[in-house]
Amino acid sequence: MKELLSIPRPSGTWIKIISDGVKKGQHIYHILKTHNLDVSSSTVYRHIRKGYLSIAPIDLARAVKFKEKRKSKLPSIPKEAKKGRSYEDFLNYLALKQLNSWLEMDTVMGRMGGESPTHLQSLSVTLSSLDYWIIKPP
Repeated sequence: MKELLSIPRPSGTWIKIISDGVKKGQHIYHILKTHNLDVSSSTVYRHIRKGYLSIAPIDLARAVKFKEKRKSKLPSIPKEAKKGRSYEDFLNYLALKQLNSWLEMDTVMGRMGGESPTHLQSLSVTLSSLDYWIIKPP
């Protein structure tokens, strides 16, 4: 079984240096460069958000202005809905019905309401092991 890696909390003198610098009104980048700290600014901001340092995001000059990115989570598809939809099931269906030709159609739609909406339709016809593709541009 794969073990989960745990990220240790930051320790060392760089925490005190960064906390003191931010309390004086200095920017993170300025603190890292003047003290030659071997830590990336994104790591420092991440540790501040997680509460590992004695300062909060409200103490930073510009971090309050930026909103966190929304993470869109697609709804999960139940396992019951996925039954019978694998490639092996498709091959078994072809063998069971003794089909040697079939028709497939896909539609891909881009972002709705965007500047340039994308709409692509493709049609795949398989006749006696030869594939024919028909692609309809927008």
